[in-house]
Amino acid sequence: MSAGWKGLFTRYPRGRKRLLVVDHDPGRHLRYRLLVLLLIVGVGVACFYLGISLAGKELGILRTELVHTKADNSEQIEELDTLRRKVVILERSAWINREAAEDVRLELMKLREEKSVLTRDLSFFRSIMDPGSLEEGVNVQNFELQPLTEEGKFQWKFMVVQNAKQHRVQKGTFKVRVDGYLGDIKKSYDLGQLSSDMSDNGQVLSFRYFQSVPGEGVWGTLELPKGFEPEILEVSVQLTSPSRKIIKKTLEWFVEESE
Repeated sequence: MSAGWKGLFTRYPRGRKRLLVVDHDPGRHLRYRLLVLLLIVGVGVACFYLGISLAGKELGILRTELVHTKADNSEQIEELDTLRRKVVILERSAWINREAAEDVRLELMKLREEKSVLTRDLSFFRSIMDPGSLEEGVNVQNFELQPLTEEGKFQWKFMVVQNAKQHRVQKGTFKVRVDGYLGDIKKSYDLGQLSSDMSDNGQVLSFRYFQSVPGEGVWGTLELPKGFEPEILEVSVQLTSPSRKIIKKTLEWFVEESE
């Protein structure tokens, strides 16, 4: 073994200090620190630019998505406006259809009422011109009573008819009495006491076929005393010409709904 290698494996006694000889380089640590600092700065710069690059790509993606989203929103807004317009049109159409249906219903009701009135009038005139099995003579054929808006007030009219094959002019007087209860007390009033359209002496009659009371195409009005509950009407026709005769008839107090 050479002398150099022997020196490496020389044994030293225990407790004796060993000295190590190294090269003296004062700038070595400074260079090492500077290298580490440069490495850190380089990594930081690389990360910075890498982040900027990634952020730019992400920003581009987001901008693209934003453009698509705006386009989608614009389409959805247009579709929503279209749907709203359709809803308005449908609602308006439905309203028009309801109005039209209501007009048709009211017109149909009106036509039915007119038909009923015409049928009744036709039957009435037929009974006058051809009484058939009806008893000949003067009769109170129609009585109508309808409420007014003010409580206790009503409108009324009667029809006095002559059923005969040979119609002669009838003259006389028409009177009506209203019977009912005022509380628990039975009470009666002449129609002339309740209505200014009927005199206290009654309605004068003069007709060949029929006469409307109080007048043709006219309704009378009456006002009931407060608390009075009517039940029946006692109608009296007192004929004086061509012969004297008294015809009496009892009618129920029946109130029809006004149109």
